[in-house]
Amino acid sequence: MTDSQALNWFKIELLLTRACLILRKIFKDRWFLFTGQQWQNTTTDGQAFITGIGQNIYKNCGNIQKIMLTTGDTNQWDLTTLVLVLRETKPIRPLNKMKKQKIAKENIDLLRLTNIRNNNAHHASKCISDAEFEIIWSQLTPILISFGDDADEIEALKLNTNDTKQKESINNESTDEAKRLKDLGNEAYKQKHFDEALKWFSQALVLAGLSDFDRSILYSNRAATYLKKPEPTEFNSSNNSRYLALQDAEHARDLRPTWPKAHCRVGQAYMALGEFEKAVHSYNKALALDPTNIEMQNTRDFALERKHYYGRQEHLDIRSIPRTTREQLTELSKTTGLTTEQQEKVIDMIRKHDPGKDAVFTGHQYRDGDDNVKQNYELAAKFYSKAVALGSAEGMYNLALLHQRGLGVQIDMQTSIRLLEQAAAQNPTMSDKCPIPNVGVAEAEHSLGLHYEMGVGVEMNYHKASQWYQRASDHGSSTAANNLGLMYEEGRGVSKDLVKSEHLLRLSAVRGDPNAMMNLALLLFKKNDLQDAERWCQRASDNNNMLAKECLKTYQNAAEKEREHFKELNVEKWEKENGLATSTLAYNERIKRKVLADEPSVAKAYSVVDDLTKTIQSLKPVPQPMGAKRREFNYAVLKQYSLKGSIFAKRLLEAQIHFFRTIEILTKDDIADNERDAQFVKELSTSIRIEHIVIQLPEILHKEAKLAVDRLLIRCNAKESELDENARVCYGYLHMNSLESTIEFLTVCIQMYPKSHFFLELRGSLYGFLGKFDQGLADVNAALQLVPNDVMLLYDRAAMLRLVKHVDLNETIAAYKKFLEYSPIDHRKVPEAYYAVASCYFVDNALENNFQLSEEYYDKGIEAEKKQLPFFLPYESNNKLFISKLISLKPKNIDRLPLTEPVIDTQKPKSRLTDPRRTDMIYSHRESFVRNRKIFSGKNIITHTVKPRLHQNSPASFIGLKGITLREMNPLKDHVYQGFVLSGIIFEQSPIVEPSIWLLIEDENGDLERLFIYNTPPSEGWQLIKHTYTYGAKLSILNPYMRMTADQKPAIRIDDVSSIILHGDTHNVKDMCRCCGQANASRVCGKCKSAHYCSKECQTLDWKQYGHKLICS
Repeated sequence: MTDSQALNWFKIELLLTRACLILRKIFKDRWFLFTGQQWQNTTTDGQAFITGIGQNIYKNCGNIQKIMLTTGDTNQWDLTTLVLVLRETKPIRPLNKMKKQKIAKENIDLLRLTNIRNNNAHHASKCISDAEFEIIWSQLTPILISFGDDADEIEALKLNTNDTKQKESINNESTDEAKRLKDLGNEAYKQKHFDEALKWFSQALVLAGLSDFDRSILYSNRAATYLKKPEPTEFNSSNNSRYLALQDAEHARDLRPTWPKAHCRVGQAYMALGEFEKAVHSYNKALALDPTNIEMQNTRDFALERKHYYGRQEHLDIRSIPRTTREQLTELSKTTGLTTEQQEKVIDMIRKHDPGKDAVFTGHQYRDGDDNVKQNYELAAKFYSKAVALGSAEGMYNLALLHQRGLGVQIDMQTSIRLLEQAAAQNPTMSDKCPIPNVGVAEAEHSLGLHYEMGVGVEMNYHKASQWYQRASDHGSSTAANNLGLMYEEGRGVSKDLVKSEHLLRLSAVRGDPNAMMNLALLLFKKNDLQDAERWCQRASDNNNMLAKECLKTYQNAAEKEREHFKELNVEKWEKENGLATSTLAYNERIKRKVLADEPSVAKAYSVVDDLTKTIQSLKPVPQPMGAKRREFNYAVLKQYSLKGSIFAKRLLEAQIHFFRTIEILTKDDIADNERDAQFVKELSTSIRIEHIVIQLPEILHKEAKLAVDRLLIRCNAKESELDENARVCYGYLHMNSLESTIEFLTVCIQMYPKSHFFLELRGSLYGFLGKFDQGLADVNAALQLVPNDVMLLYDRAAMLRLVKHVDLNETIAAYKKFLEYSPIDHRKVPEAYYAVASCYFVDNALENNFQLSEEYYDKGIEAEKKQLPFFLPYESNNKLFISKLISLKPKNIDRLPLTEPVIDTQKPKSRLTDPRRTDMIYSHRESFVRNRKIFSGKNIITHTVKPRLHQNSPASFIGLKGITLREMNPLKDHVYQGFVLSGIIFEQSPIVEPSIWLLIEDENGDLERLFIYNTPPSEGWQLIKHTYTYGAKLSILNPYMRMTADQKPAIRIDDVSSIILHGDTHNVKDMCRCCGQANASRVCGKCKSAHYCSKECQTLDWKQYGHKLICS
């Protein structure tokens, strides 16, 4: 790889840029042909296009393209816009056959041109070999000539070997004058006289004879000035300063592609235009050229945070709409039952007793605005800082948000993260005696989870993100529960677990998160629980989730069709006739049970589908480059296997020895910093190059390692040397999880060190993690030209070939076999290669004996596992799991399967026992026992309750009452379910009788909910708790009232005790297991002698998770 190869890529770019000149002429010719009008590059032409034959094109364009089209100036239209306009614009008058054929041919050529342009723009290395260059040039040249370009000029461009970016000769007088004007512009900019600054910069830019260096600075400065001019939020004009800033920033970048500030300026312009993904891309390019620049890191991280914010569509969430403090109190009164005045009295009382809260509340007023308080972020930051000094977690969290977004303070992601960590370290409750949440703790934990999941301000790490989400969810955060649920669904940072995912999404949804409601609906729809999916989609839509509003009709139609099918099969009648249980079963399961009874022959087909579905769901997703569970490599074991002749163990041992040296160097204090950094980087880069999987840097040393590498990169100042190359190897490895930005960094490294295969190999791997397998394959192929038989590269090539868009199974199989030819037998990827070949053969229907070959290579994989080092066992492989299931489902094997009816479980699911909402309800209930036991000891207690919004009473008649379960009731909305009856058993007894008796009940599905019974005299209440409302007692509630209580959690409320029907001893659950609710539990707690359990597992779970130890006395 040489400079000439980089020049080859640049020549292709020049030729593509030249194509714009030709395409502009073609567009004008077509415009005249289609409309009979001359195109004059005026706004009048632009309006005629976007309101006429280009109306549909305009509607589907992005904002920037819309402005380009509106100007009517084709000189501003880039290649993408020109191709789009030419291919999509249709004539409004008839054309003869010859002209139609000409346009059709041109459109085909335009498509080919677009493909060439895309391939060049996304070329993995931006370096093209001479052979590849000739192919691309020969494809591109005839297209341009057919468009009317000059063949001689194209040939001259091809033969030009000079890097002649400086087009004009430099004039010293113009240079001096430009400097004078630039200084005047800079001074005007400092004084905030932006119109004057624009005038000076513009005068300098029209001067002839300036160097590209000077002109790029002028364009950059004028772009910065345009960005300072106030503009309305919406923009639809080419005179908009943000659009003009982008034009200037791109000019600056094109004149000096290796100037970090120019790329940064383009990023700033895209940020102002709301194009956050493009902004991140530009900032990453800037950081690739200057990786240790803190200011650029902060601006990139802010752009990344905004990109993900809009990607999550949080801007569409009604909860994110800015509201004044007064408006927030008004909204809160709807759910708490407290008036605005009552809330203000509470706030005033808190202010008097808690200076930290007082500062926070004042900060909120300045942040949001209030009656007689003007919004002022600087003052908000001042009061939040005061709260931080007083130890307020809420102050820390809110000040962190201001630093994250640059509101009233400088954007500073590291300060933001430090404040979030401070807040997260506080007690999650106000005190051990007061279970009221300490506002700011769970919010900070959730925010840290977001930072690690998105890689904003920290290295992206899904595992750490899941840990922070778990903490936040445990402390009451609905959004954290939603995010953690999605991670379990996808297997990111945690083991994939669809049951846990559903539990967490349901927990978040019940806590009121509209996104969780929709995510739960999506998950339920996938598992074919259409009725519950419809319910949650409806609830999400009612809570203004935009995706739910789009999907609701589809979900309703699917659920209605299922209900119709259910009626057609007479499922309910058949179940009653056969005395079959229906609790816990969804409609699809009840239909399936009926179909299996009617047609036993389909049982085998159902079994096959179920098996395959479970196998697919169990496949592990691709982990992050770093952050997955790390293997522990025991030095003694490695040495033992090395002495036995293991080639791979020797390689791992060598890498580990160098890694141990890095730890020793990093922890030494008797070496000068510069020398220590150099030694550290040398040893770490050596270990990385040999086999990076042995590297196990502790968290605290991971941070120190990054600082050492950053210091060396600053010392080397982008000058090629062995030390700089080693530092870049370490930087690339330590920042692998920041995929996009590290790819940009590695692109610079490849250009600096074309003979190093490591940078190509690492970038190829990162492309693979992004799913860009074609680019990854190109990098791996380029690396193999440098080290033709490198074992890991051979494996990566085979894996990429299998994943590219146009898979060639023969080439892929050959690539895996070549890896197996050169790889030592105990290499960790050998079994996986055999399983991959088996998978390829299985789907290769062109071979008559493909099944036989598939089984043969599967067996070879099993044999190869026996030669693996112990660190890689048991061997995990999606290919192995999948191919073993496919082999078992071959037609001849299916025929051997026993004819067994799939089991449809009607019992309460065991998985509910670890449901986080269930755990939280039981544990909180038992905690209340302890608190109230202390409170009621000889004291008279004044109780208070908020009046119900609705009135619940017993029905006049029991005739026509319908059964209902907790799952069918909406936990988010106050509603009395008139004409319905809810049945269940008492799962937890009440710790209080005033203002209500507080029980936990479990319904027939195994779902748990709080039950509050009001209007019972205390003396009678204690008797009821002791003798009637006991563990396992079965009851039914007529006209149940689902209510959102003052603590913002749902509960069943009873005002009319006559609406409770107690079923008596014959129906009660005797000796109920205090964990799962099973009857006749034989085990008894040895300490309290009252709690029954059906198994040791239930007793352990009740003690550890449900908090039985709190009440065991």
